[in-house]
Amino acid sequence: MDIRELPEPDLFLEAALSNFDEADWHMWSEGLCVQRENSVLAYLSETKGAIVYLTAVKDVFIVGSKIALLSSEGSFLWDGLGEPEALDCPYLTHLKLTETEEDGILFCAWNDFRYVLGTAEEQVLLPLNCTKPQFFPNQRSVFWVYWGKIFIWKDAEVECLEAFAEDYEELIPLGGTWLVAVYEKSLIAFHPAFPKKRFDNDRMMEVRASSQGDCIWILLADGSLLEWNPQQEDEPEELDCLDGADGFVGEGMLLVEDEVQSWL
Repeated sequence: MDIRELPEPDLFLEAALSNFDEADWHMWSEGLCVQRENSVLAYLSETKGAIVYLTAVKDVFIVGSKIALLSSEGSFLWDGLGEPEALDCPYLTHLKLTETEEDGILFCAWNDFRYVLGTAEEQVLLPLNCTKPQFFPNQRSVFWVYWGKIFIWKDAEVECLEAFAEDYEELIPLGGTWLVAVYEKSLIAFHPAFPKKRFDNDRMMEVRASSQGDCIWILLADGSLLEWNPQQEDEPEELDCLDGADGFVGEGMLLVEDEVQSWL
């Protein structure tokens, strides 16, 4: 692992923007987090940023206010400037992380033919049908898909969501154990205890969840920017209209005509 502080992070950001479609842009509350191949750029301001080079990156995602780095060198949490903190996690296969007020950092991973959830000191076994589980944001609960059905594990109990069309592009977990299924022209929000909610629009370009998982942002082809929190709202609310918007580059930031523009 090699970490370099950047006196002029704008130069690296410009290089990333010139290869916008080849990089992964993460929703990070502290700034911009960009991954390309085995390097991760943390851009906090025009004068503050760093880049880390890893060996064989397996996954990069956001955990609270930090960046999780999973590679052949191990698993780490990074604040975007200092030395990444090695995680005390005994497993790496299909590793996922979250942070809760009660437990701190929790992991979920594959070990000895079962998925386990917990901390380095204490883990619980997840059900046998559990396959590549994902955390709900900041919660001790996960979901997974098994034979086309979605299961939710919370407080050692499992619930199965009602059947729905399986041709979704992705499932986005939100707070309160809500799930949003993203289709080409529609969004459907599911919860085991409440009626589902639906939003249809044939101009949808991109859908992203906030870093805290309290809402999703929707970018339409005409530049309209919408926000939706299914826990509280039946349909999205329009925030702004940004002509020429190409896509999300970070928390509250869009690429608009080759420039980063903030809306938060």
